Amino acid sequence: MKELMIVHLSDLHITEGPSLSVVNQNLLDDIVKEVKARVPKDTEAVAKTAIVIVVTGDIFHQGPKYKIKTLGYKSAYELAEDFFDDLYDSLVDYDIKIYMAPGNHDKSRTKKTETLVDGCRLTMNNQTFNREKMGTFSLTNNTFKENYWSDFKECYLSNSGTGYLELANHILDKFGMKSISETFYLEELKFNDKKYCFVVMDTAWSCIGDKDIKNLMIGDFQIQDLVNRYHEKYPDANTKPDLTFIIAHHPYSFFNGRDEDYLYNQIILPIGFKADFYLCGHVHESKMNNLSTLHHTVTTLSAGIGWPETAIEAPGQSVGGVMGKGQNGMHCYGIYTFNLRENCVDVTIKEVDETAGFTYRSRQSKIGSVTVDDQYHYPINVYDQKCLTISVSNPSLAPGVFLSTELMNAIQKYVHGLTDLHKQVDELIDSYQTAITIEVMDLYKRQINYNSINRRKIKKLSALSDALYDRKTGPILIDAVNDNKPGSIGIEIEEFLYSDKVNAVVGRIFEAYLNELNNIYKLFFLNIIGSTDPKFKLRVHFRMIESKYLTNYSSSTGIKYKPINWKTSGSDEYACEPSGLDYGDLLKESFDSGNALIFTANANQVKIGPNKRWKDFITISLKKNWNTLILANLVLPVLTFGVSVTDESGQSLLKVLELFDFSEIVSMHLDQYRSFLDTRINDISFISTLT
Repeated sequence: MKELMIVHLSDLHITEGPSLSVVNQNLLDDIVKEVKARVPKDTEAVAKTAIVIVVTGDIFHQGPKYKIKTLGYKSAYELAEDFFDDLYDSLVDYDIKIYMAPGNHDKSRTKKTETLVDGCRLTMNNQTFNREKMGTFSLTNNTFKENYWSDFKECYLSNSGTGYLELANHILDKFGMKSISETFYLEELKFNDKKYCFVVMDTAWSCIGDKDIKNLMIGDFQIQDLVNRYHEKYPDANTKPDLTFIIAHHPYSFFNGRDEDYLYNQIILPIGFKADFYLCGHVHESKMNNLSTLHHTVTTLSAGIGWPETAIEAPGQSVGGVMGKGQNGMHCYGIYTFNLRENCVDVTIKEVDETAGFTYRSRQSKIGSVTVDDQYHYPINVYDQKCLTISVSNPSLAPGVFLSTELMNAIQKYVHGLTDLHKQVDELIDSYQTAITIEVMDLYKRQINYNSINRRKIKKLSALSDALYDRKTGPILIDAVNDNKPGSIGIEIEEFLYSDKVNAVVGRIFEAYLNELNNIYKLFFLNIIGSTDPKFKLRVHFRMIESKYLTNYSSSTGIKYKPINWKTSGSDEYACEPSGLDYGDLLKESFDSGNALIFTANANQVKIGPNKRWKDFITISLKKNWNTLILANLVLPVLTFGVSVTDESGQSLLKVLELFDFSEIVSMHLDQYRSFLDTRINDISFISTLT
């Protein structure tokens, strides 16, 4: 659910003319269209979504002459009034708030302010200047503000400057908001049960020309004033706003080294604002980056309409029929929707096309069968975004995994395919249980010489049939035939079902079952990966403890596991045959921990990795009682399962198998088979029957 929507405008660069430029008029129309589409007036969204317009400077375009009309044109000031008046009137049915910060084009320059800025910059660079002319001031307290700020403030006023402050108050009044007396201020928006704080900064006051980059100053007086107001309003953790936004024209990287560090600390640390977002402009483009500490992140989002059409990006380029002069500019604005419950902000960028209309910036990707376009999704706070972790033998070294598009695709295919996978395995188990039933019945007929039939033999065969078809074995079978005396039918059939002859039948069919199971798994995994690269290979395999160690075990020789079944994609099945493997490394770690383990996540614990053919693999040792063998002082798995892949495209599959604990799926499919006839996979006599 959208709880807050911000329309981010910057660098409108409105210039005098008969009317608004083509781009700005289309921008106005597009904003109205987007707001009405995203928050339809006749829906619940209106009552649940706060709508805010943020303007991060450079409303005007050229110099101090914003109120001068020429050739009957409207001034830039009047056209700016028209733009925001029309915007308000078009959305009058909505309760929209607006917050504005000035840009370097929204102020005039005087010789005195340029001299003051030069002096400040020299001071910051530990250089000297004429203190008799400049006077004594410090940027670390209010002396500068008391002595000189009025000179800078005049650059924003109508009589001596651009009229920005008067325009800002006209716009704020139009939108029903408080007037401001300074270019920097702090306001809170309360909407439903949420509080949003907007800290508006003036980053343009120290601009004097083309050498501003890495030379700007934020002014300690400004930050101290805003921080004091912030902490007075929010004295403790219980009163903090749900989100705090810094609104400024310049990216923080434009400041001199000392002020960049100072601003960074005040933005991100609790001693300052501990803000969540820094919205800015100036660069005439949409960009995003993160500031971060070990405990908090601040996301920076920029936007910008850019130079007027007569000064667009490339010489000879036409936008709306106007030829460009070759200056930089990208004409774009941002729409950000915030869902605090899900810790997510959805970012949409709209940019000008060749007709001067606004279109979505394209970013296509596929999530399952759905094509996602036009939106970028970011966590509001990275540290509130729960990271999945991959199992490792040393939990303190567990690597994190975020949901990439590739991983999300794999997860969706995995989840959607599970039902069909279980259905296929159920059908497979039914067919193999039927095969076992027929073979065991035939074996028993031969054993009791059924050709010479009598009533007792019929009773025996009937009891065996009940045991096989109703899955009644052991004590249950004995009770079923009401006969538990020595030499009775129940005892005789139980002994027969656990005889070497039956074990041989069950073991042979069990291997065939594993072969078919591997094939089903292989096709399931290939669908998840979706690789079309003919060089890609995937191998699915079971390994089993070698039977020779069961009767002749020595701690000096160790335990070896042999491949008993495997399936690969491609035609070179035997070239991909898995090798025998000593018990240790991931086999042992997987069994001891009960987790599936991926090689690349546990490489620091592995002495012998995969051969050159394979990029990565997952080992599953199936820690179940029926798969556990005690040998001397060792507790071992009988069967292990693994999947190997040849390149990175298969690694998302391995992560899904680990994250969704595919070991439980394999265990369930083996247990379904094993439960028929109570097949004792961990019985030495049974193990010995397998190849």
